[in-house]
Amino acid sequence: MKKTVEETIENLTIYDPMTIFEDDIPESPGIYFWFNRRLWVSEKKIKMEYIGKAVSSKGLKGRIIREHLRPDFLQPISKPLSKEDRFQRENPIFVKGKGYCTDRSSLRRSIGEIEKKKADQTVTFIKENFLLKIMPFPKSVESERERMKSRIQKKESEYIRYYHPTTYNKKA
Repeated sequence: MKKTVEETIENLTIYDPMTIFEDDIPESPGIYFWFNRRLWVSEKKIKMEYIGKAVSSKGLKGRIIREHLRPDFLQPISKPLSKEDRFQRENPIFVKGKGYCTDRSSLRRSIGEIEKKKADQTVTFIKENFLLKIMPFPKSVESERERMKSRIQKKESEYIRYYHPTTYNKKA
C-alpha cells in the first residue's frame, strides 16, 4: 500500500533546532521540512514554513547544521543579492575580517526579508519558531549521483506543491 504525503511526513522524526546535535543529522542527501513550532505544540498541526533539499556532498548535515543553523554562515555584501534580499542588503552586519555581510542561506535571507531580521538574528528566529523533519535518501555512488539529485528535486517539488510553504520558499 502506498503511503500518502501526510503519512510519509507524519512518520518522520521531529528535531528541535534548539537542542539538535550535529550527529543527529545524517550526511546523506535528502529533503528537509521546517514547520511552525507554535502550531505543533498547541494543536499538533504541521504548517510547513519551508521545504528544502540537500543534494551536495555535504548532505543534510551540511545544509541544516552547517548552513541554516550556523550563525557565521555569511557572505560579504559585495556578493550579488536579489531584490528580494533588500532588507539584509540595506542592513548588513559587520564581521571582523569579512566586512559587511548578509546571510548565505536562502532560507535565512527569506527570513531576513519577511521578518526584517539582520543576518545575526535569523538563526535565533529559526530556533525559536521552527521544528524540523528530515527525509534522508541513501548515499549514492558517483555514477548515480545525478539520478539521485534529480529524484530528490522531483520529490521536493512534489512536497512544495502539496504543502504550499509560500512564506519562506521563494520558488513555491
